[in-house]
Amino acid sequence: MTTASARLPAISLFSGVGGLDLGIASAGFAVRAAVEYDPDSVASLRANQHPDEPERVIDRSILDVPT
Repeated sequence: MTTASARLPAISLFSGVGGLDLGIASAGFAVRAAVEYDPDSVASLRANQHPDEPERVIDRSILDVPT
């Protein structure tokens, strides 16, 4: 397996609780950010997927995320 810095970066949109993110990570990608609107899903993502870097979870509507 490659290191996180050597893996291809990805951004997760409509992340839910992060199940697809785990599959993407297993395929060799590094999820750099996750966008999710649902408060319960955001809490789960921060606790389970990004516990050391909760700022990687963007908790707002995709329509409100700047490009």
